Amino acid sequence: MSDDPHNGWRDDYLFAWSCALNVNLYDDDPGPRQMVVGGPGEQRTVDRRQRLIDAYARDVLVHVDAELDRLATVVAEVKRKHAERAARDAP
Repeated sequence: MSDDPHNGWRDDYLFAWSCALNVNLYDDDPGPRQMVVGGPGEQRTVDRRQRLIDAYARDVLVHVDAELDRLATVVAEVKRKHAERAARDAP
């Protein structure tokens, strides 16, 4: 990842990682599992976890200024870390 043109890729990755952690943190909060979203005339009920995922995914897009190369760098790092962990945890 050292040849990445965006020098702040670690910041982008850590922001996305913290958003993912927050989904799990807030999903465990007590309360109704369903939420009503939308404005008048277009309200619908959604699962709380799906709403959290949507909100944090939007936060990540805003954080990376919706730049595809920055988002792709975050995804590549997530995949790399996942493969690294899977190899380490393999029997």
